[in-house]
Amino acid sequence: MKIISPLVAGLSFSSDLPNKKSIIKNARKASATQTNYQATAVEPQIVDMSADVVQTERYKAISLQALDKVAEDHPQLKPHLYDVKLAGMVFPFKASPYYVDELIDWEAADVRQDPFYKLVFPTLDMLTDEHREKLEAAHAEGDPKNLLATVASIREDLNPHPAGQKELNAPKEDDDLTGVQHKYSETVLVFPAAG
Repeated sequence: MKIISPLVAGLSFSSDLPNKKSIIKNARKASATQTNYQATAVEPQIVDMSADVVQTERYKAISLQALDKVAEDHPQLKPHLYDVKLAGMVFPFKASPYYVDELIDWEAADVRQDPFYKLVFPTLDMLTDEHREKLEAAHAEGDPKNLLATVASIREDLNPHPAGQKELNAPKEDDDLTGVQHKYSETVLVFPAAG
């Protein structure tokens, strides 16, 4: 087995652990080498590297709130904004700008058939007819509280806590701890409210 050990003079590749003598020997070589370099030191040069620096944009995830900006950059999304915005209330999503700008084929005849578009953007087609009608009716009413209640009810229908996870995985104590599940005796899952 080869062991890589860092020494004073740099990295040394050795087939066995270094002993004291080899460490001292390498340290002496390093100090002699440093002395030689110091004796032949040259005046440092100042190099302008600003021309080579590439300015990068700070990462900003694309989510429901940024859809209008995406539609400005990619007009092919505009006819589908209503669909994506409404479905995005039920199915939250985030995507990197690379996915949206580089991987989706915005020049396709039907951008909705693009595989990356399907991966990134939720659509009303992901809902049952009953849920879609319910969501569209709540949106048409214009009452934000009712719309949020409808979204919550649809989410509850889509994820009804299968296998009795609310009852069977609840804390074992008499205290009712919301957002905590006991999957195993030594493990607790914590679900923050903002999650």
